[in-house]
Amino acid sequence: MGGGPSSHGPGIVVVPVLCGNGRADPGEACDDGNVADADGCSSACSVEPGAFCTQVGPCNHGDGTLDAAEQCDDGNHRDGDGCRVDGTLEPGWVCPLPGKPCRPRCGDGTTTLPESCDDGNAVSGDGCARNCRREPLCDESGTDAGGAGAGAGGGGESGGAGAGDGSNAGAGGELGASGTAGEAGRCGAVCGDGIVGGDEQCDDGSANLGLYGGCSADCDYAAYCGDGRVDAGEECDEGANLTPYGRTGCAPGCKNPHFCGDGVVDVEYGEFCDSGSARGHSMGCSSACIPYI
Repeated sequence: MGGGPSSHGPGIVVVPVLCGNGRADPGEACDDGNVADADGCSSACSVEPGAFCTQVGPCNHGDGTLDAAEQCDDGNHRDGDGCRVDGTLEPGWVCPLPGKPCRPRCGDGTTTLPESCDDGNAVSGDGCARNCRREPLCDESGTDAGGAGAGAGGGGESGGAGAGDGSNAGAGGELGASGTAGEAGRCGAVCGDGIVGGDEQCDDGSANLGLYGGCSADCDYAAYCGDGRVDAGEECDEGANLTPYGRTGCAPGCKNPHFCGDGVVDVEYGEFCDSGSARGHSMGCSSACIPYI
């Protein structure tokens, strides 16, 4: 590998094929595993105008559009926020909509910052609230906001004299020992104020419209890709939805995975043709989605 052109007989020059091999070879600004143009990385392995590419892999990560070979695209070029710069999903995160921020997958049993707990369920009143914040939810200082007997203390201990029914709001409607919120609602939170408080899962203020990928009027997550239910407009939803090309399952974006024979020329995966045949070949296109010569 490497080096310049080599001769094989009079008048025949063979140029080593490096561009398109999916590896970072000398002189390549990118290599997305194919030699197609108009996909961010050109047939000469240079970054095309307007594209963002890591040196190896598909381009256009961070443009807010979920491309076929991406697991996520939150519209930025940063790691540590759920979606890596190379378009792969970080463990413990879910990205409900392309171009929007990702969030920790609350309820998966793994505590992922900024979660303070994750007990594997979406139920409040068991020490870890449904938004994966430790209870009690109204005393962020970690002390008993309502005083002796007011309810659950900052460390989750029950008050000695109080009924613990949540009716004593304390300093902002503290959650009682029974794990229920009193008249103040979800531990003093005001759904619709744009601030996630108490055990609210979300609060987008006036945008709490229950739209797909958003927040509902009662500050619960609305339907989204990754909730494990097949909602309107989704082809599938297994929760993780990370099935790669050519496999059976659910792919990112809650779509059926791409494969050779699906009738779509997936240049990100090295296809040059796709006849749409169940066997992946016909009309001059081979079973590897490469034209017959």
